[in-house]
Amino acid sequence: MSPRKGKKSSFGSRSNASFGDGTESARNAKELVVRMYDWFSVPLPKYDGTSPATVQSIFAYAFDLTQNFLAPTDVNQTTSFTKNRIKNVHLDVMTPAGPIKYTVPTGTGQLTDTTSLPMVLSAVPVTEYESGTTAGPSPSSLIGQSTLVIHPDVRRPWQPVGRWDFTKMFRDTQVQPWYADTVTQKGFLELFRLQFVDGVNGKKLCALPSTAEPDIDFVADKLQFRVMIEIACPVALVPDPKRATGTDIYFAGPDYNATYTDDRTPMQYELVGLQNAL
Repeated sequence: MSPRKGKKSSFGSRSNASFGDGTESARNAKELVVRMYDWFSVPLPKYDGTSPATVQSIFAYAFDLTQNFLAPTDVNQTTSFTKNRIKNVHLDVMTPAGPIKYTVPTGTGQLTDTTSLPMVLSAVPVTEYESGTTAGPSPSSLIGQSTLVIHPDVRRPWQPVGRWDFTKMFRDTQVQPWYADTVTQKGFLELFRLQFVDGVNGKKLCALPSTAEPDIDFVADKLQFRVMIEIACPVALVPDPKRATGTDIYFAGPDYNATYTDDRTPMQYELVGLQNAL
């Protein structure tokens, strides 16, 4: 029976003039697009009463891009490395229920203030220039800056802090993402950084001392965030699924008792699509 007219062959042209496996196009050229969601808390920075410049008020969120989601190996990822790509990052904050009372970093004492307009500053870090040394990572700059003034609301809705399209932001080769290389970890890309300030006077929002007595003001020591990370995962060229082959003298029946051995030949995957099972 001849193939149905118009049906595309899985291995290239149906004519005898083709040579090789897949002459129409290369297979395994797709990426699996995944969206991940994370909910986390960012505490207001602590102030020890000394210099305001020492307040660690910047919060950074990083993601390991070398994770192999399709062929995971050992925890140290010593083999089967892939390089995932960030496509989009959406960051939201939960609105506080009321005004925030905070410590004012003055360097001379423990002053307090109250704001009804807390502001979230956020941006995407990039490499300022290549340091050319191994003493530490290259210095960073910022792109994609955004500011959000949060109006207190007892219903506590989510408000968008930042929407970053990494495929457009890093289209210019002069701008490169910034990696957070630490003593024990490498390959973590910082997706964004943020800071809390008073939207009226620009002062840093620092947490109240633990000895402070709650009053009618809304005392908050942290803000709640949620982030959506959309990544493109390359399909591993040589994934290693568990397989086995067997041999026996019978085709079937009660005497069939195959002898199996592990099959270690390479395989390829191609993600054609997804659909609902129900």
